[in-house]
Amino acid sequence: QTGFDVARDDLKRAGVRLRFLGIDSGELEAPLTVRSPLAGQVLSLVTSPGEFRNDSTTPLLVVADLTRLWVTASVPERDIEKVHVGDAAQIQVVACGERALKGRVLFIENVLDADTRTAKVRIQLENPDLRLKPGMFATVGFEGAPVPALVVPTTALFVGETASYVWVEKSPWSFVRREVELGAQDRDTAVVAKGLASGERIVLKNGALLH
Repeated sequence: QTGFDVARDDLKRAGVRLRFLGIDSGELEAPLTVRSPLAGQVLSLVTSPGEFRNDSTTPLLVVADLTRLWVTASVPERDIEKVHVGDAAQIQVVACGERALKGRVLFIENVLDADTRTAKVRIQLENPDLRLKPGMFATVGFEGAPVPALVVPTTALFVGETASYVWVEKSPWSFVRREVELGAQDRDTAVVAKGLASGERIVLKNGALLH
């Protein structure tokens, strides 16, 4: 009786597993066909015809829809506040040559990477011709809404021990050194957050000669 009960329970479990696969347990005369729950491309195959499998949790193959991909960009801490969900993005991939691909910011992580001090930004990208492959490297540029800012060339900056300065014209051919607080910078320009007003005349280069 015990053996019969165990066999009956095994049969019930097998029937449940088959129903999960969309298969009627009464139609097992033909070879068992396991269908993917989604359409796409096979990324990896870990089984072969005729192989015996009795663990329903072990994957037989991995299927993914590659017509829409996610690009993950690492954005530095100082720039993350400039990126917003929904912003347009330009993606450059070596496989596409000089052609820039267009995508949109889908998600921004709320936690920074402790080692790189960057945040992960996920961008959704259409891939109808399947030319892009998961794992490719890409360079991403974000197109946010324009923000007014006071920008000066980096050659106008005089860097002291504890702060940055510019030489401001006080009167014709008379200059005074003024401390400024800087925002975002690149190789050629810097944003002045505090210390300088629009319209004020400054020395653009060789300011060190006035020191």
